[in-house]
Parts: sequence; structure tokens; C-alpha cells
Amino acid sequence: MPARPTAPAVDGSIAILQLLVNASYPLTQAEISAQTGIPVASCYRILGSLLQAQLVVMDPGRKKSYAIGSRIFQMASSI
Repeated sequence: MPARPTAPAVDGSIAILQLLVNASYPLTQAEISAQTGIPVASCYRILGSLLQAQLVVMDPGRKKSYAIGSRIFQMASSI
């Protein structure tokens, strides 16, 4: 039996970021929810927080889709 997550929103955020990093194109909220198994409402709230933190961005090339934000690259380059 897998361990129960202790912070579901954090676990969801990590799952979303990992999915977007590995995606070959920007994904819609519905695609993100389906591929991660995160409920739609939770996915919406997590994406909102990630948008505010600039960890994800809305992609202008595909309507209502999300991609990795510039803040991820800034964080990675400081290591």
C-alpha cells in the first residue's frame, strides 16, 4: 500500500510541474487533470498558485494551456 500524501497540494504541484517539464507541448487544465489524476477543482487551484509564483505560464500559442514558467529556469540556474 503506497504511503498517504501528507501535503496533497504540494504533491499535486510537484506532479503538475513534472508533467509540464516532460510535455512536448503546452497542456490544458483538462489534460493536466486527466494525466495526473488530480481532481479538476484541485488542479484549477494549484495551477492558480503556480501561475502567481510564475512557475507556470499561460501559453499564448494554444488557448487555455499551460507551460513551464521562467521562474523555474531562474531557480535552476542559481544552483
